[in-house]
Amino acid sequence: MNRWWILGPALLASAALVLFGEPPAGDGSVVQAEARPRLPGAPASIVAAVAAPAPRSAPLPRALLYPERRGNVASADLFAQRSWIDAPAVAAGASAPGREVPPFPFAVVGRKREGDRWEVYLTREEYAYVVKEGDVIESDYRVDRITGSTVTVTYLPLQHEYVVELGATEL
Repeated sequence: MNRWWILGPALLASAALVLFGEPPAGDGSVVQAEARPRLPGAPASIVAAVAAPAPRSAPLPRALLYPERRGNVASADLFAQRSWIDAPAVAAGASAPGREVPPFPFAVVGRKREGDRWEVYLTREEYAYVVKEGDVIESDYRVDRITGSTVTVTYLPLQHEYVVELGATEL
């Protein structure tokens, strides 16, 4: 009960100030603050650099980032069955005596456009690779071509090409 002797009058005083206090000066519009004077000895280039907005580069056209897919109806279906290897290509590579083309051993994690070239992120077991066109992975796989939607990798011992769709893996 002791605290109400202090809080009660404080509550009444604040209510009285709200109801009977003076209205704000002027017409109630917001007044702009004046600019601060520049510090003496500060170079004008620092003040100009802070005031000027940073230049922005022009955005890349969408057609350059995402090339149009022609004749690939299965990619339009979200739940279409996809395979790492092409069935006819396996049969063609199997003509080598006693050697069979292994399935594509890497998983595509992502891709990124770095300047005018694409980078693709691949993983295999606990290893991760960042590859560009012309890179050789584990001395058996060469990255031949990277487009916005596919990466072409050659298995060097049998000269077999894998064409892997990247899908929506951009980073």
